[in-house]
Amino acid sequence: MRVGPTGLRPGEITGLKVKRLDLLRGKVEVAEALSEVDGALTWGTPKTHERRVVRLPRFLCDELVAYLADRSHEPDDLVFAAPAAALSASTSSWSATSSRPR
Repeated sequence: MRVGPTGLRPGEITGLKVKRLDLLRGKVEVAEALSEVDGALTWGTPKTHERRVVRLPRFLCDELVAYLADRSHEPDDLVFAAPAAALSASTSSWSATSSRPR
């Protein structure tokens, strides 16, 4: 799934919770982010320290609906759930120019 056109930063994507998605309206609320500090994942605010709403392209909303339909999830669950080691690797291996893992 390519999230490049959203403008979300890697820590915002990694820390994205189900309750922040409004796929019917094509929006996501960015309110928190995950970052790696001294080898541990840490919750914090987005880079600007302010909540913001980001528009999602329709194709991405459709992909997210299909992705979440096959998984059980609660509002506070991460959208892209993975073992902690994988999350740690994902926050440090994103290319700033492509919005794809290196």
